[in-house]
Amino acid sequence: MNLKHRRCLRSLGAAGLTAALILGSVPVAGAAGLDAMRDEAQAVADEVTSLERSLAALRSEQIRLAASIERTGAELAVLESARHDAQAAFDDASERYARRAVEAYKDGANERLALLLSAESMGEMLTLAEATAVGAEQDVRALRRWRRARSSISSAEDAIEERKARLLEEQARVEEVTAEIEQTLEGRRVALDELVVRIDDLEAAARREAARRAAQERRAEAAQTSEEAATTPSGAGPEKVLPREPPKSGFIGTGVTFEGIASWYGPGFEGQPTASGDIFHADGLTAASLDLPLGTWLRVTRGARSVTVLVNDRGPYIEGRILDLSQGAAEILGFTGLAWVSAEIVFPPRRLG
Repeated sequence: MNLKHRRCLRSLGAAGLTAALILGSVPVAGAAGLDAMRDEAQAVADEVTSLERSLAALRSEQIRLAASIERTGAELAVLESARHDAQAAFDDASERYARRAVEAYKDGANERLALLLSAESMGEMLTLAEATAVGAEQDVRALRRWRRARSSISSAEDAIEERKARLLEEQARVEEVTAEIEQTLEGRRVALDELVVRIDDLEAAARREAARRAAQERRAEAAQTSEEAATTPSGAGPEKVLPREPPKSGFIGTGVTFEGIASWYGPGFEGQPTASGDIFHADGLTAASLDLPLGTWLRVTRGARSVTVLVNDRGPYIEGRILDLSQGAAEILGFTGLAWVSAEIVFPPRRLG
């Protein structure tokens, strides 16, 4: 069951044939109509599998986006702390600068001159003048440095906030598509289940009709035999009615049939023992079933192709599949992945009589 992820997720209503068949508004006439339903069921099954794969991919994307958003939030927290520290340092530098400016204003030019003249030597006077100038310059540099740091951190915060906003938008889009796929998938699963039930009902009706016709034919044959016996001269018995010619394979059908999705297995199991103890051969004509007794023979049909297989293993272990055929049997039926097949339990001639 394969299909690629489609954007057109609301196409459930486009499957008009499926809906019409489920609702009973399209008459199904004979084998052709039943085959059309089987093809439709296979298409819906393929769509279900593809939607499941798309849903799994989207859920992985949701996990990735959630992790990215969490990392972005952590980066913002670190930057917010750094911005807070830069702001505190800037405020301290501003305070120092303002304090020096106030002190310089209060002191006035005469007091600064008096401070310089109080020096005992020219060298001391130069040191005092230089210290005053250096202190003011340091305050100015500190203010500029912390202003740049604060601006740089704010720019980084803006960029990360923008990135986080994009991630949140992408997350919202993914969640929206996921919800649409989940809704569509649920609808397709319901449609598939209803189709399978509908096909089962039609198969049962076909079997009942076949049994009715067979009974009519047997009664007609019995009546003809009785009529011939009545007209047969004395001493001569009625002509023996021979059974119908068995199929070319030599196996006799039982009329017990079922159908559904079949898969296959091959080289990876070559030479391994099966549930019956037989050794598996990929090119053999065998099958695995969860329910049928080991040793059961089946006539498996897909379209115009048929193959007789022996049930000697257990499987498949995936819900919704009825048989796991050997690679050789699948090749005869003409499929390489999954296929909708019908199967009839048959008996080899040696088991009759």
